[in-house]
Amino acid sequence: MYLCKEYNIKPTVFLIGKCIDNKEMAWNHKLLLMKRYCSPVKLSAQIDNYVPGATISSLFSRIEMSEKDTVTDSLWKEVMPFSESDYLQKHKPFLSLTQMKSLQKAGVEFGIHSWSHPDFSRLIYPEAYTELDLCFKQMEELSVPCKRYFAYPYGRPAQNEIETRLIKNFQLSATFGISYGLGDNSLPYTRWQRIKMDGRKLTNQQQFLLMPWLRSIKASRFNFF
Repeated sequence: MYLCKEYNIKPTVFLIGKCIDNKEMAWNHKLLLMKRYCSPVKLSAQIDNYVPGATISSLFSRIEMSEKDTVTDSLWKEVMPFSESDYLQKHKPFLSLTQMKSLQKAGVEFGIHSWSHPDFSRLIYPEAYTELDLCFKQMEELSVPCKRYFAYPYGRPAQNEIETRLIKNFQLSATFGISYGLGDNSLPYTRWQRIKMDGRKLTNQQQFLLMPWLRSIKASRFNFF
């Protein structure tokens, strides 16, 4: 925050709607905790009841997005030694409303990161619309100013047609993902790409040094066509 203030930069925190004030966890949080607290044998046996042949690692890609919360809630109740509410009350991993307002006073802006953290590349339009609609309505109810910024969960963007409708209906000024395409990261386009944090393909330093060159190449190609 010190550097942000020195250079007059307003950082943006992207919020998962259902997690605000430690009300609930998103399904991917539950999967991570189940992997940490449960034996692999017990967990695999229970997962097999819902998605035959799946593992805790492959469940993400094999489960239907419309079923993700139902399945992970049921798994949690079957294998975890404590309830979701007990865990949240004890650890409080997410921002409280008080903390959010304190950050706001310090110059932090808020954007949204969906309601339940689904993979938007696998959603149909009504599902995608609901994810954003619930978030923006909640921020209004909490009286917390929210920018029209949307960061895709996992960095996976929605289909172009769906994204175009979301931008129009919610008046989004920017969407953030990790799938580069012509026109990204330049005005008047709304899609901006964030730097990956896992480092599997490029380190953050390599991305920092290489991306300006890659973007300039993209820009020249885009202008050429």
